[in-house]
Amino acid sequence: MAHKLASAPVSESPQKPIKKIGETDRPLTIGAFLRDTVMGAGMGMLIGGVFSLAFSMGFGTSAYYPSSPQFMRRFPNQLSAVAVSFLLWVLMGIMFTWVTYIRFKSDWSVLKRTAIHCLMCYALFTPLAIAAGWFPLNAAWLAIYTAIWFAVYIVLWGIAYLIGKKEILALNSRLNSYSPNTGE
Repeated sequence: MAHKLASAPVSESPQKPIKKIGETDRPLTIGAFLRDTVMGAGMGMLIGGVFSLAFSMGFGTSAYYPSSPQFMRRFPNQLSAVAVSFLLWVLMGIMFTWVTYIRFKSDWSVLKRTAIHCLMCYALFTPLAIAAGWFPLNAAWLAIYTAIWFAVYIVLWGIAYLIGKKEILALNSRLNSYSPNTGE
C-alpha cells in the first residue's frame, strides 16, 4: 500500500541557512575593514590616553607622562614622546581590531581560534609594549609579562567559555521545549 504525502505550502521566502557560531551576516568589505581600522585606532588612542593619564596622576606630580620616565628620556621633548606614544597606541588598537577577525573563521574549532588569537596578540602586542616603554627588554621582565599575559588570557577565555556554555544550554533548552507535533 502506497502512502500519499501531503504537499506542504510553498513558502514565499526561502529559509535562511543555519550558521555556525561566530559566522557573520556580512562579508568583510573594504569599507567595513577601513571602518573597523579607524575604530580600532580611535579605541587605541582612547585607552592609551586614559591609562597614561591615570599613571601620570599616580606618579604624584603635575607633569604628564605618556609612558615611563625611561621612555620619556629617549626623546628630546615631551611632545615627541607623546606623539610616538599616540602612534604606538594607534598601532595597538588596530592590531587588536585586525586580530579579532579570527573569530569569523567558522571552519576552525573554538580552541584553534582561541589559541591562534592568543598567540597572534602576544606576538604582535609584545614588541609594541616594549617600544612603549611599559617594561624593559630583559629576560626577567619578559618572563613575568609572558606569565601574566597567558594567565589573564586563560582566565578571560574561561569566563567567556562558561558564558557561552550557559547560552548554549539555554538555547538547547528552548529547542527541546519546541514540539513539532503541536505546531508551537
